[in-house]
Amino acid sequence: MHIRLELPRARLRRWHVWLIEYLTDSAANSVSVMFTDSEPPPALALSLLLNLETLTRSGAAETGSAAVTPDELLSACDDTSDGQPHVVVSLGGTGGASVGAVRLTLVFDDQPHEDALWLALLARRAPILSLRASTDDDQNPSILQTKARPGLEVPHILSQSADAVFSRAIELIGACVAIHAGDKTNTRCPATGHAPSAASDLTQTAPAHGFFHSTAQFLARRVGDKARSALNHVTKTAPQWSVAWRPHSMVVPNATTTLNVHDFHGLPDDGTRYYADPFCLDKDGLTHVFVEEFPYATERGLISTFTIDEKGYSTTPRPVLETDVHLSYPQVFEHAGDIFMLPEASASGGLDLYRADVFPHAWVHDTRLIDEPLHDATLHFDGARWWLFAATQFLRSSSWCALKVFTALTLRGPWHPISEPPIKVDARSARPAGALVSTGDTLWRPAQNCTTGYGHGLTWCRIETLTPDRYVEHSVGSMQFAPANACLGPHTWTATETIETIDLFAAPSARPEVRPKATLGA
Repeated sequence: MHIRLELPRARLRRWHVWLIEYLTDSAANSVSVMFTDSEPPPALALSLLLNLETLTRSGAAETGSAAVTPDELLSACDDTSDGQPHVVVSLGGTGGASVGAVRLTLVFDDQPHEDALWLALLARRAPILSLRASTDDDQNPSILQTKARPGLEVPHILSQSADAVFSRAIELIGACVAIHAGDKTNTRCPATGHAPSAASDLTQTAPAHGFFHSTAQFLARRVGDKARSALNHVTKTAPQWSVAWRPHSMVVPNATTTLNVHDFHGLPDDGTRYYADPFCLDKDGLTHVFVEEFPYATERGLISTFTIDEKGYSTTPRPVLETDVHLSYPQVFEHAGDIFMLPEASASGGLDLYRADVFPHAWVHDTRLIDEPLHDATLHFDGARWWLFAATQFLRSSSWCALKVFTALTLRGPWHPISEPPIKVDARSARPAGALVSTGDTLWRPAQNCTTGYGHGLTWCRIETLTPDRYVEHSVGSMQFAPANACLGPHTWTATETIETIDLFAAPSARPEVRPKATLGA
């Protein structure tokens, strides 16, 4: 299939090369480029800021925002012919007619111009990505039901934030091009699941003075962030993750729940580590809680466990699983007479299942389930089939914003993705936040809301369709702390019949009260 990219000559960037390379990974695709003069050069203030980051950050020159020449782009193409394309991808340019071709126009916040992207990033938020699909005789281009709301892990660094958005844009374009090519292995484009926006003025651009003001604000906030960080370090008031629990209360997933930090008891730490990602299991009259333990000395997570008795008193966490890569998010569950743990170990490049040899302290490797780096993978068994929900990364994107779903007939597999592209790209509700919850005939999936930061709140998603070839969910509720609590989260939520466990991000003075420990050792 012949794909033509239309690019504004004054705004050629390295991410365009990444897109060409990705599209030509398929032997069935050839890519050509048409340069247009439809957009002016970027604002001077924006260019100066990106150049400053290039000078002060190692590797910044290789980011997707870096300028490239027409020759560099043409050298990446494997087809420079003038033949009629099957699909035209417009990235800010307005090229000539393409008889019979589908035109896909990349849109940032309803604007098909790069300026909208940069203004959003300067405001420290990700723009909403979408694709308009039209043909030459279509006077009313439509917004595809294909949207992406990327996550920004370092919103104070402009070039890295741009890379995160560019990466998801490439993924979105590739998935939709595959659909138009009739590739049955890519059955859908990622989507937020929200209604499409109305078409907007295709000629609107941002005024130059808007960039000057936005750039000044961006730099001022960055200076302020550094000052606050330094002060927190000196005064030892920097926020960190911690684990807390309370007696299990009825959670209504389809409603907004406001938590009060004073209703919880906190897990103490000695100041040299933090705890996060709690998963719990009731056994032998005790609630066993498994957590990520992150020692600051090694900066590599391991899995520890502690217990909570019937009076709500905890023991001191003890390490139970450590490998040569970072471990976190230890989902623990019983199945067929055994107890299993599925920790995240994305740095290993795959997903490994562990089985308790002597519960809860001795674990053995059981099976590698999937050879793919997955984040916060969460298993669910419906009585007939297994399902696995996980967050994924693409190129230089965040790992916070894309959901992929796998299925298998048995726990040990083989596992197959429902769709090769992510089910959705949405920082508000993609990354898993704990085990699924069933209420009657309804299945609910807790997800992290990462729009303003990692795990700053929880979103409840009601699962509408769950089959081996189709998945549909809708965001219907949320869980967050009251503003007066001065803490963020929950990032992970799990519960047994007796205990509800969460983690939260707060300064020491804002954490839950620590209940005196029972006996030392679990």
